Amino acid sequence: MRLSSLTIAGLISVSVLAAADAAAKPRAPVESAANASVSAADHMYKSLLAQAIRRHTPHRATIGRGGAFCKFLVGKSGGITIMAASGSSPAHATLARRIIESLRAPPPPNGAFVASQSFHFN
Repeated sequence: MRLSSLTIAGLISVSVLAAADAAAKPRAPVESAANASVSAADHMYKSLLAQAIRRHTPHRATIGRGGAFCKFLVGKSGGITIMAASGSSPAHATLARRIIESLRAPPPPNGAFVASQSFHFN
């Protein structure tokens, strides 16, 4: 059974945890360059995280067709904590959880990240 390469390569969404930003006042235009560099850092980190997920995803699985979704936290040291995992079957959810738990992610550039990954098993 092969895993869809589009799933592995393109379906990671990552956002920075920024509780302070949620309560902050609107930013002054001077900070727009800082926002651009944070955005570039986030994009680069998403690429590194996607590469790590691809390295830990098996090319074949014996659990049959289905899908799974994991939401996880990458701590400021790079440690992974699963926040939620679901799948079309318990086996699919377990495989997705194991893939994410096996990651050794680099530390995020701007603190902790919340990320999610969808998997489609064929």
